[in-house]
Amino acid sequence: MVYPQLAAAAAAVFLGVPLTSIKNSLEAIDEFDHQMQILPGVHGAIIINDTSSMTLSGLEGALDALDQVTARKRVLVTTGLGEHQDSMKIHQKIARKIFKQNLDYCFFLGREGKMISEELLNLGFAAEKIEDDLSTVQISNKLIKQLGRGDVVLVKGVDQNVGEIVGKLVKE
Repeated sequence: MVYPQLAAAAAAVFLGVPLTSIKNSLEAIDEFDHQMQILPGVHGAIIINDTSSMTLSGLEGALDALDQVTARKRVLVTTGLGEHQDSMKIHQKIARKIFKQNLDYCFFLGREGKMISEELLNLGFAAEKIEDDLSTVQISNKLIKQLGRGDVVLVKGVDQNVGEIVGKLVKE
């Protein structure tokens, strides 16, 4: 959100802080780190690092953004939303959204990710486009071998595992 920054800037102006100091301070904030952060990936791929939070609306928005991207391959790596009272229904809803977008590959981590992959298979999503039993190292290695120029990978989730995957996929 930009609102906290706007409020801070307004307060600073009111207190007489020079505009250049306000500008420099606002530029130093990296609050948006890991929020739909576009990064250069291995072999010319693009990595979308969205690992700062994991909500249903955030995942849906990230999937909508990925759906708008023109890419050679569109890939999703996610953990699912975690335990909720209605976990099965929520993860089935996510699966239906992914199914409609016809992604090229999906990598799921954890129990909640498995719920999504099972529902995708029930919907008729191609089994060869789903991986739900690989470790983070295996996912990273597989993607490094498969990715090329024009591919886009959305990494969505908040646990350390997805962060490690981003770290391995980003071009050094």
